[in-house]
Amino acid sequence: MNTRFTILLLALASFFVTARAQHLPIYYGHSEISGAGNFHGGRSEFSFRYGRYIENLVQMGFYADYLDSSFYSRTAMGALFIRSFDTPSYLIPYVGAGLGYGQFERGDIDASGIELSFLLGLRYFMTNNVSLNGEFHVGVSSDDTFLDGSDLDSIGMGFRFGLGYSW
Repeated sequence: MNTRFTILLLALASFFVTARAQHLPIYYGHSEISGAGNFHGGRSEFSFRYGRYIENLVQMGFYADYLDSSFYSRTAMGALFIRSFDTPSYLIPYVGAGLGYGQFERGDIDASGIELSFLLGLRYFMTNNVSLNGEFHVGVSSDDTFLDGSDLDSIGMGFRFGLGYSW
């Protein structure tokens, strides 16, 4: 239910954002850092990403995720590839894929595995090098390193919102 509400909220918000010709050129630079956080019901989740542009609108980099709650913790890190798409507006869509290692700990349970991640996101540039980012991510692991409700699962998905800075 919460995921459906978030998708509906994003769809409604997109009607208020107009695609217009850019008055301020977007500066992608050579590198980008971005971070996202989620705090909900005693659960803290942080995500950090660094990407270096290897070509115009194409990044390679790494990511690190950390999730901590009162009864479990999860960490993940790995390499990431992101492809952005140029538009005549401040909204820049992107897709990405990552390969990494994830670990889940809860009481006596300690699971770890190789993870494959997929991203679908949108950047809104507030200035020429600072962006507000929103993305939908899906992760698939070789072991049960995700929590779905109260059950362990090898597939995890969700939304992230954060900021990015290019230089």
